[in-house]
Amino acid sequence: MSRHAARSSLAFALALASASCGTQTEVWQLTDFRILGVRASASSEPARNSPRRGERTTLELVTADTRMRNVRVAWLIVDSAAFALPGASTDGGASSGGLRLPSIDLCDVPEFSLDLPGVSLRCGERSEFTVPSTGGPDSRGRESLTVFGMACAGGRIRVIGSNSEAGTTNTGGVPFECRGEGSRGWPFQYTLLVGSTAGNTGNDNMHPRITGLRAGPMGGALAPVTMESPPTIAACADQRRDTQCPRLRVEVDFNEGARERYPELDPNTQMLVTRDERIVTGFIVNRGKLSGGFRTDSNAEPISVMGNDFLPPAEAGDVRLLVYTTDGRGGFDSREILVRVQ
Repeated sequence: MSRHAARSSLAFALALASASCGTQTEVWQLTDFRILGVRASASSEPARNSPRRGERTTLELVTADTRMRNVRVAWLIVDSAAFALPGASTDGGASSGGLRLPSIDLCDVPEFSLDLPGVSLRCGERSEFTVPSTGGPDSRGRESLTVFGMACAGGRIRVIGSNSEAGTTNTGGVPFECRGEGSRGWPFQYTLLVGSTAGNTGNDNMHPRITGLRAGPMGGALAPVTMESPPTIAACADQRRDTQCPRLRVEVDFNEGARERYPELDPNTQMLVTRDERIVTGFIVNRGKLSGGFRTDSNAEPISVMGNDFLPPAEAGDVRLLVYTTDGRGGFDSREILVRVQ
């Protein structure tokens, strides 16, 4: 994988982190509440991930929950490189920075918003804001915003009043917590690249788009599948590793041009170099087993087929299969289908 593709991505870093917590045992198992990723889009051109200064932008948090709980989302958008989030405090604590937030419940009103110098606070699984000036490019010639947030399934989001209070979610420095019996909360962080009007620093980026999924027996022909036309497979009573039960092959189709070639400023030479995106795709099921959690392009196979093999569970019933993908520069897409196990 290239150096660029190896950089962290919200969708997959959070998936891996959540897989190591709670009851998760495999990265492809959906057993509770998970964040899949952030889809950020210029409101005037939703296919573009990189909004420009002054443009309206939509942020959407994509989640999955086995219990289908109501999800509240708080966003803290930092638009100044000089703003120090660790200095944020509540009215009940000492403040070392410029932001003071009251210890109140947030996001009970989905469209709640608050604009302060250097910071925008928003609520809702989908939220809009206007991209401000970000204070100049980084060493690779890119401008960016930092987004902190909390997703809370089945509970209420509160500005942290005391980190010692029992029964709240430790947010690792993000000034929110998820409260409520039976709730599950996850903090998240996302870097939003700001597009260049000149279009020459690699910031202008289009989302990779999943155009469809195909499925069929391993070694056989694959056919398009959707939520309305799910694939069918027999239940597998033998769940051993060497089972002879039939498996279902699932492959992902992308739009033409999903893997973009883009210029980027090399921080060492200060010269523009051309790079190729590397698509990474994650797979999740709530029952049954997959042969792996992720598929990725590589230098050896820059246009790899994104596919996975599904072993059905021993019990009949519908299985949720979720697919999500990123291009390593903030572009994101997802798709869900059912697998009918008989």
